Amino acid sequence: MRPRAWARLDAPQLTLLDAAMAGDVEAAAAILKSVQARVPPNGLEPARDGFGVKSGTPRTVVMHSPR
Repeated sequence: MRPRAWARLDAPQLTLLDAAMAGDVEAAAAILKSVQARVPPNGLEPARDGFGVKSGTPRTVVMHSPR
């Protein structure tokens, strides 16, 4: 994906981040849509095993650091 296209997805996502972290479900849903928009153009589709990952594949959880 081109840098300009990434920037178009980054700007609203960063704007909504604080609200989503504070529990705003609509903001979190909008961020999820932004993240999902990045998947197909970058070949990041999950494996089709029914759960989105291959068995035995490590999973990563990203936590927001407290301020």
